[in-house]
Amino acid sequence: MVKIDKDKFDLDIINLKSRLKLAHYAYICMFIAILIWGVGLDSHNANKLGNTGNWYRMGLVFLAALIGVIALGRNASAAFRNTPRSIWLLLFYGVVAFFSSQLIPTHAFYVMWKAIEVILDVLIMIAIIGNKRPMDAVWQTHRIIFFLFLFLLVCAWVGAVVKPSLAFVPSRGVIPFTIQGAYPAQNGNSLAFVSAFIVFSSISRLFRERENRIFYYLLIVSAFITLILGQSRTSLVALFLALFVFFYFDKRKKFLVWGAIIGAPAILYSGATVLFSDYFMRSQSKELFTSLSGRTHGWEAAWSSFLENPLFGSGFAAAARTQILGVSGASTLHGSIFDVMVGVGLVGLIPWLLAIVFSVLGIYKLRKFKHPWITSPLGQNIHAEMLGLFVLVGVRSTTSSGASMHEHTFMILLILIAYTGVLKTVLQRDRKKSLKEMKW
Repeated sequence: MVKIDKDKFDLDIINLKSRLKLAHYAYICMFIAILIWGVGLDSHNANKLGNTGNWYRMGLVFLAALIGVIALGRNASAAFRNTPRSIWLLLFYGVVAFFSSQLIPTHAFYVMWKAIEVILDVLIMIAIIGNKRPMDAVWQTHRIIFFLFLFLLVCAWVGAVVKPSLAFVPSRGVIPFTIQGAYPAQNGNSLAFVSAFIVFSSISRLFRERENRIFYYLLIVSAFITLILGQSRTSLVALFLALFVFFYFDKRKKFLVWGAIIGAPAILYSGATVLFSDYFMRSQSKELFTSLSGRTHGWEAAWSSFLENPLFGSGFAAAARTQILGVSGASTLHGSIFDVMVGVGLVGLIPWLLAIVFSVLGIYKLRKFKHPWITSPLGQNIHAEMLGLFVLVGVRSTTSSGASMHEHTFMILLILIAYTGVLKTVLQRDRKKSLKEMKW
């Protein structure tokens, strides 16, 4: 039997210090295109969707498309060969969203643009997968989004110092204000999710990186404070559930046990339960709280709209705003599945949902894959982190529509789906090679 060097496999599967590839720059351009640098930049006619004068965003999207096409052209055969089926399902979802513009001709251009952004996100991820070392490339994308989120966190606090009137807005509840990003503009919920992501990823890094530990401790504290001040209850719950999953699958159950032993009495006998209750209620009535700040009313309307056009929907991104929310109201239904149902119906919902379900089941099963990398400390830690991120994104998506269109959440979801599919392919290929060597 051939003896496998586990240290060698750690480097073969993921190299923590790999460099940026061409497709990564396209990914960065798409991420930056989401940002709104100031209130006036995104202003538009209240009777129209989108902003055709936002040359900043359009220019970055076109630049990302150009870079992505070049990157994909260089490694087209490897990209198509290594891309998992879940990524193809998301590409099909984007194409369905594009053609749904025919269902709402008044806002066809807006629908096509929003769908093109989704398609580009997927194609750029395919280009990333097409690199010679696909797992390195996918993991590097995860590192990129961590530092991009860190950039947003720093910008939020710089904005809070420079322009506190924009950064701190009055709020109800225990904390009389909510922090939000000023430059670039980020509402409290978005900034809180950014903070939750940073806290979670920093904690994961502490268990595999010996360097910069003080930096990560400071980052965890500052990001957690931002999360609390952002007053996003969904992101807070998502963070604790994600940490539970991470500690469990990274085989650090002692942290869960000590957390329960120390935390439970502290909460019960210190009056923290009242504080937590007041924080989560935010001085809302019971009716408003149980309706998730009015979200369920929008979801009821979304369900009715879906039943009217269950097969093809009523128009990606535009139908929810024009038929339910109002053009000048909220931009999404604050629930990914409802935005998908209303916009593209079952034809788009099924591939979108299957891509997520296949990936969740796949990443869960991979933890028992018989391969030295999965059982190594590094592989186990990384896999536990990605499992936790699935939980973080999943819980966040219950009250946010970011996983259904070109937003931060969708770009993270693409990383998770790519990681799951590519890792499975790499491990299976590696095991077959080892078995072949054993026969010889």
